[in-house]
Amino acid sequence: GARQLAEYFEGEDIEFLFVSVDHDRATWKKVISRRPWPGVVGQTTDSAAVTHNYRLGQYPAAFILDADGKIYDRAAKRLGALELKGNLEAVLKEKRKPVHGQLLPKEGK
Repeated sequence: GARQLAEYFEGEDIEFLFVSVDHDRATWKKVISRRPWPGVVGQTTDSAAVTHNYRLGQYPAAFILDADGKIYDRAAKRLGALELKGNLEAVLKEKRKPVHGQLLPKEGK
């Protein structure tokens, strides 16, 4: 699940963001207090806007966003944790493409 992915990619240039579209804010707060999420957690009650803007047909959904917040991989929303792990590894590898025979260093390292 999400926790295992976060642990696997710890130290990489990846941030996990979880957004709930639950209309009951108190229930949402109770759930996240009992089960801490490995990343930034947000909540909105405007599920219609989220569903429309991100073309969701199911929950939960996963997206890979680039550093500018643009959707890098829309197909990720249908993937399980193992497939998502592979996609994230591919994104990291692509981000560090060889330049003149050397790998670009990760930012901050």
